Amino acid sequence: MTDYNKVSVTFAKTIPDGRVTGVDINPDILPRARAVAEMAGIKNIEFQQGDVYKLPFADETFDITFCHQMLTHLKAPWDALREMIRVTKPSGIVAAREGDFETECVWPEAPGLLKFHRFVSSMMNSKGSATGGRQLLSWALKAGAERNQITVGHSTWSYTTRSEMRIWGKFFVM
Repeated sequence: MTDYNKVSVTFAKTIPDGRVTGVDINPDILPRARAVAEMAGIKNIEFQQGDVYKLPFADETFDITFCHQMLTHLKAPWDALREMIRVTKPSGIVAAREGDFETECVWPEAPGLLKFHRFVSSMMNSKGSATGGRQLLSWALKAGAERNQITVGHSTWSYTTRSEMRIWGKFFVM
């Protein structure tokens, strides 16, 4: 199950009387996302193809609009946030969670793992930004959000057990 699918399915489980709409630009992802929701017994979710720069929804459609580890892959993440703001009701919430790959630490510093980390960072920088986490506030302001409407936070993830390392490693296997 991809991270995207887990987040969408978790939202749907959390709000059983609500509706969740997952969007992906790649139509090949959608059948897999639907299968994940079906396996979890989730009925209040739908998935559709769409471009975050031009979402296929009317203004002020959603109570909550959320993305996870997506903006960091875009050349103009502030334009994506602007579009997310457009489809969110005035009393709603736009939420984004982005990592900061260049501040991640890898331990033990195994040569192969360090090489992989540098490769992923350079790949992210070639199409977007490996430092999205630290830029998120400035992106939101550039998108037109008011500073007094923005809450900023951070967290730390640590993968220390073999099970956690296996789960993290599966994100990079196609």
